[in-house]
Amino acid sequence: MLFNFKKIVFFFLFSLYSFNLWAETPTKIESIIDSPDLITEDLITELVQLLQKKENNFDEVALFLDQKMASYIDFDYLIRWSTGKDFRYLTPQQKQRLNYQFKRMVLTAISDRFTGYPLTQIKFLPITKVTEEQATAPVLLQEVEGQSDILNFRFYPSKTGWKIFDISHNGHSLLNFYRQYFDKARH
Repeated sequence: MLFNFKKIVFFFLFSLYSFNLWAETPTKIESIIDSPDLITEDLITELVQLLQKKENNFDEVALFLDQKMASYIDFDYLIRWSTGKDFRYLTPQQKQRLNYQFKRMVLTAISDRFTGYPLTQIKFLPITKVTEEQATAPVLLQEVEGQSDILNFRFYPSKTGWKIFDISHNGHSLLNFYRQYFDKARH
C-alpha cells in the first residue's frame, strides 16, 4: 500500500496543530474575551481578598502583584512615555532598572491604595471612554466618612490582550506625574 508523502506530512502537521490549538485555546480565548472592566474587577477583588486575610501573607500578596497584576500593566509604555525624548538615550541597563523601579512603585501604590477597604466599599463602575484604541475602567472607593476616591485604570488592546497603560487617582494621572518628574529632573 503506497502512501502519499504529502498526505502523511499534512496529517502529521494538522494533528500537531490541532493538539496544540486544543491545549492553548482556553487561555487565548480568555485573553481575547476579557474586557477592561472584568480584568479590573478580577484583579482588585483578588488583591483585596489577599490583603484582608488574617494571617501574615506578604509573600502571597507579593507573588500575586508580581505575577498576575504586573502582567496586565505595560511598564515599558509607562517608562517610554514618562521619560519622553530621553528614552532613546537610556542604556539597556538603565531601562531595566527603571522598569524594575516603576514596577515596584506602581504595584506598591496599588496595594497600599486598597489596603483596609472591604469589598463592600469598592464599586466597579461601567467602562468609560471606550474606543478601539483605549478604554477606562473606573473603580470607586467609598470612605466610611462619606468621602470617596476614584481610580481609573486606562487600557489599550495589545497583541496579548488588554494592557493597563495609566492609572489615575481622583484625576491625577500616573503618566503625567512621572512625565513632570522626569521633565523637572532634566532641567
